[in-house]
Amino acid sequence: MQDYDVTVYDRKDSLLNHRLEEIWAKILNLSTGESMDVCIWWKDDKGRIHDESPKLPVELRDVVDNAWIESYYK
Repeated sequence: MQDYDVTVYDRKDSLLNHRLEEIWAKILNLSTGESMDVCIWWKDDKGRIHDESPKLPVELRDVVDNAWIESYYK
């Protein structure tokens, strides 16, 4: 099993104009040193929320969800 460090952050300046707000995760694989930034949630201009975390690899879903919850309560 691989260990990951996940940092969750908001991004208000979307690259796509129909997204009003985005939440991103910076995921660092502690074993390999590889990192990636992924959008895990976004709200469109009609107020609908889109959850992108199901598109993550299975081993990352719980890690990202837990980091998101922890960042919300900090």
